[in-house]
Amino acid sequence: MVLAGDSTFAVDAAFTADDGNIAAVLFDEAPDGAATRITAGWLKASHRRGHTALSPVTPGAYHAMDIHIWPTHYRVEAGHRLVLRVSSDDYPEIDSDVPAERVTLKVGERGAELRLRVRGDS
Repeated sequence: MVLAGDSTFAVDAAFTADDGNIAAVLFDEAPDGAATRITAGWLKASHRRGHTALSPVTPGAYHAMDIHIWPTHYRVEAGHRLVLRVSSDDYPEIDSDVPAERVTLKVGERGAELRLRVRGDS
């Protein structure tokens, strides 16, 4: 399988602080457990509706977030698996500038979704 283009990680997130970050990092994991970073994306909760008109974050409330993951062109070999690591930072790529917090994500059926662009002819 070949990942070809950008991806999106959609999730509902609640923060204990008045803002927060979500980082989504995609890895290729080999059968021996070795992981290779493929691409990543980040979003500050107050920027979830755009970067020019910021949206307030209500602590404790869930906010729908679509995290854009940077485009890539990457071949996933047979026997490997994709791993998505989700956290509130991606140091040293981004340095958190939000208050210390707890983040809660809705996961499972209809809780979070990773949308990938793939080329099937490779």
